[in-house]
Amino acid sequence: FDYLCIYLRSWGWMYNVFVLATLQQLEPVTGQVSVLVMCLTRELAFQISKEYERFSKYMPSVKVAVFFGGLSIKKDEEVLKKESPHVVVGTPGRVLALSRNKSLNLRHIKHFILDKDAGEIFRVTPHKKQVMMFSATLSKEIRPVCRKFMQDPMGIFVDDETKLTLHGLQQYYIKLKDNKKNRKLFDLLDVLEFNQVVIFVKSVQRCIALAQLLVEQNFPAIAIHRAMPQDFNVTVMILNKHDKDDHKRQQFLRRIHGIVATESLSVT
Repeated sequence: FDYLCIYLRSWGWMYNVFVLATLQQLEPVTGQVSVLVMCLTRELAFQISKEYERFSKYMPSVKVAVFFGGLSIKKDEEVLKKESPHVVVGTPGRVLALSRNKSLNLRHIKHFILDKDAGEIFRVTPHKKQVMMFSATLSKEIRPVCRKFMQDPMGIFVDDETKLTLHGLQQYYIKLKDNKKNRKLFDLLDVLEFNQVVIFVKSVQRCIALAQLLVEQNFPAIAIHRAMPQDFNVTVMILNKHDKDDHKRQQFLRRIHGIVATESLSVT
């Protein structure tokens, strides 16, 4: 079966569904890529590759690789040649470039997980394969487009409104006009008790401006957004992993009280 899965509860759980499903069906063959996962952003590709590595920890024969733009394509070509991964996670541009220069062979794909913008890559994969598409926001208008990639897909809609938040998490919201938001933010930062805080905003410009304003108000903060150099983004994602004993991570985080970010950070 092909699967079209709409999962509203949590992005993290959604990734685990297809990571576990594909690993459970994977039969590694030396030199063949069996699983291809397409992601819209470099940050998302990095995160999903880490989930594959985490769940395949006790599957020593399974090799995972991640490819995205902003880094040397030569290094990606070397990884494909020397390590021969069975699972490839990547962004459309870089995966397509590797396929076109014959470094990445997609003729043996058994499982193809896609977001969107993957049409040309889809056409170079085998006709006979399982296609799984996952989304937390899939409109009625886009569903016919999704089905172009699938053969009589089974649709799964998961919507448990009683479990939309993590256990123990409290959520509040305040409706404000834009010109009132900064003042209210500083009021909250003054009265709330916290060690560190992450502030999500809609745009890169807003992210940069707010981080600068926080620093000017003697509140140590950094901005993280898609326009930053790729090496910095990857460094931040590594430092924000769960190993609390890591000295570099602790040294980095002790200097920062606030992180202002666009949604690119929300996958970490």
